[in-house]
Amino acid sequence: MKRKIIVPVIVLMLLVTTYLIIKTTVLSKVSKFEKSKVELIETGKKEKEEAMQDGKEPEEELEEYLKEKYSKPESAVEYLFSIALQNDVNSYPGAFSQEQIQDDLFNRKEKDKAKLVQDILSRLTRDGKLTTVKVLKGMMVFEKGSIRVICDLFYEDRQSPVRVNIKVKKEKMEHLPHGDTDFHDISEYYYIDSSVWEIINKIENSR
Repeated sequence: MKRKIIVPVIVLMLLVTTYLIIKTTVLSKVSKFEKSKVELIETGKKEKEEAMQDGKEPEEELEEYLKEKYSKPESAVEYLFSIALQNDVNSYPGAFSQEQIQDDLFNRKEKDKAKLVQDILSRLTRDGKLTTVKVLKGMMVFEKGSIRVICDLFYEDRQSPVRVNIKVKKEKMEHLPHGDTDFHDISEYYYIDSSVWEIINKIENSR
């Protein structure tokens, strides 16, 4: 009788231990940060200017910096709100997973996609009123390569921040560095994998 009780208890303990280990590992993947509107805009502009300087390939040092930064979950959130504050319509697709871009943009009736993205960016920042983005923690997602990033969005016309829960997903990017056709460089970056319309709904309906 005791053996029948002990076995399920041991199994339960193992499951709980495994869950806690996984949870701790996931949480450690997300680095907390707080960035102001000015910091988000300046960082975004600097990275873009350096990457596209004179139309040449980015320097190796810059490439390594970008790989390290955008291989972290919180970088996807930072990138989204950086381009939103810059009102950068052209860079918008680069913030989302391929599936999510399809769902959010191309399954909409609006034919003018640039106009649709313009509306999205304006609503994410509440017409430029976004002042600070603060990443708080990560949460587990039972989906390979995915994690949820919890962050607070501060707006100048609101007393309390808006807390949003954004799923990000790691996707592989394959490219040919510096014209070398024999070597394929593969990077793994995080992209937003939550519907932008859900994020906007949260922003516009929070009290």
